[in-house]
Amino acid sequence: MKRLFCLFTLAPLLGIAVFYFSTPPTSPTAAPKINPGIPKKPAAAVQTKDQEAEMLRRLEERNQKLEESMARMAKRMTPERQGQLIDQLMKDRAPRYGALFESWNLESSRADETLKIVREREAQKYEALRMLNETGYAGGAAFNESLDFEKEFSSAQLSLLLGEERSKEFARLESQMEREMQATAMKAVSAAAD
Repeated sequence: MKRLFCLFTLAPLLGIAVFYFSTPPTSPTAAPKINPGIPKKPAAAVQTKDQEAEMLRRLEERNQKLEESMARMAKRMTPERQGQLIDQLMKDRAPRYGALFESWNLESSRADETLKIVREREAQKYEALRMLNETGYAGGAAFNESLDFEKEFSSAQLSLLLGEERSKEFARLESQMEREMQATAMKAVSAAAD
C-alpha cells in the first residue's frame, strides 16, 4: 500500500522529470526541450520502404499510448489533488528548508515569503503538467516555455529576497532535493514493476 501511495504521489513529478529531461538543455538556465520528432536514422543505415513504414507505425502506436496515458493523468490531476501533492512536497522539504534558514539566521517573515515563492512555483509546475497532459505531446513547447518562465521568475524573486549568494545556496539545496526525489520515484516505479 505504501508503494502505491508513493507511486501515485511521485507520478506527476516523474512525469515532469521525463518530459523535462527528454533532451539536453540549450543553455545553463534553459529547461531541456521536448523532442517529439521522429528519430534521425544514421547516415549509414539503409532502410527499405517497408522498414520505414513499420518504424513510423510503431512510433505512432507509441505516441498514441503516450497520449492516452497523459489524458488519464489529466483526469486524475484535479486542483484538489495538486494542492495535496504540493502540501506533501512542502511538508517533506520543510526540515531542510528550516535548517538552511536557521543557518542563515533568516527572519521568519523572509523565510515565509521564500516558502510562498517556492509553493507558487510548484503550483505553476503542476498546472503546466496538467495542461501538457490535457493537450498531449503536442503541448510540449508550451510546457517547456511555462517551466522556463516560472524557473526564471521564481529565481529572480528569490534572488531579490535572499540576495545572490543565499539564492544560489538555496537553489543548490533544491537541486539536491529534486535529484533525491527523482531517485525515490524511480525506485518506486521499479518496485511497482516487479
